[in-house]
Amino acid sequence: MRWIAALPMYNASPVLAEDWRGLLTEVRAQLADWLGARGDTLDLTDPGDDLTAFWLRDDLLLSQTCGYPLLHALNDRVRVVATPDFDAPGCIDGTYRSAVVVGAQVRPDDLADCRGLRAAYKGDDSQQRHESAATCRGAARARRPVFSPRSSEAAAISPR
Repeated sequence: MRWIAALPMYNASPVLAEDWRGLLTEVRAQLADWLGARGDTLDLTDPGDDLTAFWLRDDLLLSQTCGYPLLHALNDRVRVVATPDFDAPGCIDGTYRSAVVVGAQVRPDDLADCRGLRAAYKGDDSQQRHESAATCRGAARARRPVFSPRSSEAAAISPR
């Protein structure tokens, strides 16, 4: 069988994307004997824009997702084989970290001062979109959402 693999999440820079590809290259090398004994191959591929469709392909051997798709669109449809533990500031024991940024011209003292600004996030199916926004709203103790989504592409919060 011709298997495919890609690690599409968290490719925040070309360097990081290349690091992920390097990791997959090493995984493929480690699996070479197993694949060869079965007459199988493993191709490293670009998953395309529809990650849910990619993750549900019958020929997918290895990929990565964040928690939201895993618990929703992929729930009971894929098997978790590992959870990365990143060596990044604020990410201890597999925890997640996100940042809220504003334009240089915006000088909020707290999140409540951001009420009325537009927010952007990585994607409708991301943990960041759901959990971070909820956390921000709660932290600001607003009677209505502090942020309103502008687009599904990552960008800084900007004034109207």
